[in-house]
Amino acid sequence: MQLDKQYKPVKLSVTGTRELSGKLALAGQRDLSGVLGELARKTNVKASGGLTSSTEYKADLKLDDPVDEQAALAFLGSLGPGPKSKLRSELAAGLLKRFDAAPKINVNEYVGNRREYGADAGGGAGLRLAAAGGYTAGTSELTGAQYLSPSGGWVRWSKCLDR
Repeated sequence: MQLDKQYKPVKLSVTGTRELSGKLALAGQRDLSGVLGELARKTNVKASGGLTSSTEYKADLKLDDPVDEQAALAFLGSLGPGPKSKLRSELAAGLLKRFDAAPKINVNEYVGNRREYGADAGGGAGLRLAAAGGYTAGTSELTGAQYLSPSGGWVRWSKCLDR
């Protein structure tokens, strides 16, 4: 909720996200005891890559209408502890109707590639000495972005991709 200088509610924003990802992982195991001695019995090597897609939603409700302000404050006031689930559901439904009556909704979609790679090593010399360790690194790249225009179509967001 956004407040003005006199702490009066001006706007209520609701945000949400959806994330989708796919991943292909490759893994292998190698015996490095000949190189590093008995301590490095097995080393696991792994690599993965995939595509990610996320969508962000943001809806704003200006609270200059007293009905909108009252619906927002009533719902937010119901969020405290206690058995108010039925009341909270009714207040949430009323607030959603206010969002639906005067919507300003932004929808942005982002698409990217993600790569991860690393290794885990471990081993031991009998029962008295053991060691393990690992390393993982990765990169991500934004490959596409678009937003939903008020006219209803998706528009490529080229400024988001400028480097």
